[in-house]
Amino acid sequence: MCCLHDDHEPSFNFDNTTVATKSLDTALFKINDKEAFFYTGIMPVEDVKSYDIGLFPIVIQDNLEPKIDYRVTIAGNKIYSTVISEHGKGVSGDWRRRKNTLKFIDCDLPDQTIKKCFKLLKRLRLNFGGIDLVEHDNDFIFIEVNPTGEWAWLVDSANQKIYEGICDFLS
Repeated sequence: MCCLHDDHEPSFNFDNTTVATKSLDTALFKINDKEAFFYTGIMPVEDVKSYDIGLFPIVIQDNLEPKIDYRVTIAGNKIYSTVISEHGKGVSGDWRRRKNTLKFIDCDLPDQTIKKCFKLLKRLRLNFGGIDLVEHDNDFIFIEVNPTGEWAWLVDSANQKIYEGICDFLS
C-alpha cells in the first residue's frame, strides 16, 4: 500500500514488483477530437515511486496475477454475482480493455463473501452498489465499490435481471 505521512511524502510497501494504477474517478479526455478513457495500468513499483503522485488522485494497488474478476451488484436485499472470464480463465490486467471478447457468467459466491458484501454496503449506508472483487490465491479480495455501479450491460451479457431487484427495493 501507499501511505502519506505527515510530511506528505508517499511511502510504498507492496508485495509485488508491479502495481495496478488507476484514476480515483473516471477520467475522460479528448485526443485528436475523440473521447479517450484511461483504464487501469500495470506498471513497475519503481516507476510509480519516481512520479510526483501528489499531483493527481490515483489508486495504487498490488497487481494480483493470476486472478479471476467478479462483479457483484447489490440492490436492496438481492445480490447478483458475475464471473468474468476469457476462454474459461481469468483475464490478465484490466478486463474492460477487451470487454467485447469476454464471457460474463452468472455465478454463486461463497456464503462468507456474500455476507461481507452486504455488510460493506450496510456500513457505507448504501442500498445499491457495484462491487469489484478478484479471486487470487483462493481468496476473494475487495477492489472497490461504486455506489452508482454500472449494471445494464449485465442484463443481456450475464442474463441478470438487476432492474427487478432495483424495482423491488424501490417499491
